[in-house]
Amino acid sequence: MYTNFFDEFFLDNNPKPLELYLILGSAGCGKTTALKQLALKIADQGGRNVYFIEEYKADFLEFIIELDYRNTEPYYIFIERVGDLSVDIANIIKGAKSSKAIFISSENPKIWTTRVKVNLGLYVTESLDMSQIKDSDADLILNKLEMYGNWTRLSRMSNKNRKIELIQKSKRQLLIGLLEATSGEGYNEIIKKDYASITCASEKSLLMLAGLATIQRVPANESTLTRALSYLNLNSDVHYLSTNMDGIVQYLNGNVTTRHRVYIEQLFHLYVPKEELKEIISAYIKSFSVYQFPIARNISRNEFTIYKHLVNAKYLKKIFKDDKDSVLSLYESFEKTFENEGLFLMQYGLALRSYDENIQAYEKLRIAQQAFPESPHIEHALAQQRIILACNDKNETSALALFSEAESVLNRLNTANIRSNVGAFDRYPIITLSEGHVKVLDNLGLKIEAKVIAKQYYDRITKDSELFSNIIVQQTSKKLMKYYLTGRWPEKSDN
Repeated sequence: MYTNFFDEFFLDNNPKPLELYLILGSAGCGKTTALKQLALKIADQGGRNVYFIEEYKADFLEFIIELDYRNTEPYYIFIERVGDLSVDIANIIKGAKSSKAIFISSENPKIWTTRVKVNLGLYVTESLDMSQIKDSDADLILNKLEMYGNWTRLSRMSNKNRKIELIQKSKRQLLIGLLEATSGEGYNEIIKKDYASITCASEKSLLMLAGLATIQRVPANESTLTRALSYLNLNSDVHYLSTNMDGIVQYLNGNVTTRHRVYIEQLFHLYVPKEELKEIISAYIKSFSVYQFPIARNISRNEFTIYKHLVNAKYLKKIFKDDKDSVLSLYESFEKTFENEGLFLMQYGLALRSYDENIQAYEKLRIAQQAFPESPHIEHALAQQRIILACNDKNETSALALFSEAESVLNRLNTANIRSNVGAFDRYPIITLSEGHVKVLDNLGLKIEAKVIAKQYYDRITKDSELFSNIIVQQTSKKLMKYYLTGRWPEKSDN
C-alpha cells in the first residue's frame, strides 16, 4: 500500500516545499510502518535529506528555521503523529515560514476529523486512508507470511480460505488479521493467555503502567515507571523486569513500550479488575507529583501526553465504566497534592460537571484558573461552567451576571490568535457563547430576546469563513437557525 502511495504522490508529483502529505489509518493498520518505510525509501534515493520526528518539545518553528539554514535543497520532515504539531505546522505553511520543508505525516482518522483537520485540512496536498486491508493487498500479505511468518496453519488451507482468515474475520484490520490468520486463536484469547502467563505482580504492574502510555501511542519513561512501581511497593528495576517479559514489554534506552494499543485497551476492558486499574493509575499519577507546577512546563511532550491522559475526566469515566465513586474518589485522593496544578483541577471540575455536581465543579474550575491563569482551556471551561449555573438560575439578575462574566472571557478567547489554540482540542468559544446565551435567555422565559440573539449569532458565525469551515461550528449554526424559526432548542434527535 505504501509503495503505491510513494510512487503516485512522490515520484509522479515531485513534492514541493510547504506541501503536506498525510497517511490516515486506524489502530493496527500499519501506518507507522508505512511512514518509516517511505522515509527510508526517500533517504536511500539520496539528493534530499530526511528527518523523522517521534517527539519534539522545543519551539518547532525555530527547529524548521534551523533546518532551512542547514539545507541547501528542500528536505523532508516525517512526523509520526501530526496532531501533536498541527497548530505549529499550520502556522508555518500559512505564513510561508519555510522555503524548503516538505511535511509527511500520519494520523488516526478519528483524531484527524475531530481535532486536527480544523487546523490542517486546507493544507493537505495528498492523503491516503489505509485503515482497512483491500482485497488486492491480500495476496501480497499472504506471500510475505509464507516467506517470513507462521505458515503452518495457513498451509493447510485453500487460497480462498486464507483470504477469509486474513480479511473477513479481522474486519479488514491488518494487526488483528495477522493474529487471526497465523495463530487461529481469537484475539481476546491471545490477550487472556498472555496476561495469565505473567505471575509476577511487579511484571504485571509494569505491563499495565507502560500500557497506559501505549494507549496514547508514546513510550513510557523509565524514571517515571520506577517511581510508580515504588509507590506500589513492588520491584522497581524496570530494565530487569522488561528482560523477563520479552515480546510483551520492550525496553530501549530508558523508554518502555508494550504491544499495540488495541491489545492494551482490550486487556484493560476485559481482564484487569477495576480496583487493580485504579491502584495502577493512582501510582502513575503520583509519580508526576515530583515536578513543579504547572507540570506541563516541566516534562517532555511524551510524558505530558501520558499525564494529561491519566487525569482526563473522559478517560477515567471510560476506563472505570462511568462509576462515579471510582472517578471522583481518585480525584479527591490527589486534591491536596495537586492543589496548585491547574490541569488536574480543571479535569476534576469537568468530572464533577459530568455528574451534575455543578456548584462543586465551579469551585474546582475557579481554583484551577487561579493556579494556572495563562491557560485558555481553563478559562474556557470556567466560562462554560458559569453559563451552566446561569442556565439553572431562575433569578434574572444573578443569571445574567454569571453570563456576563462568561461572555467577556469567551469573546476574548474567540479572537483568531487564541481561538485556534482553544478550538484545536476543545469546543470553539463561539459555540459555548452562542448556545449558552440562547439557553440562558430561554431559561429565564425571554424567548423573543433569545430568538433575536440566536439570529445575531447565526449571522456572526456564517460571515466568518474561517470559523464556518469547521463542521462542529456548522452544526451549531443550524441549531441557532432552528431556534430562531421555532423557539425551541433542538435535541440531538432533531439534528
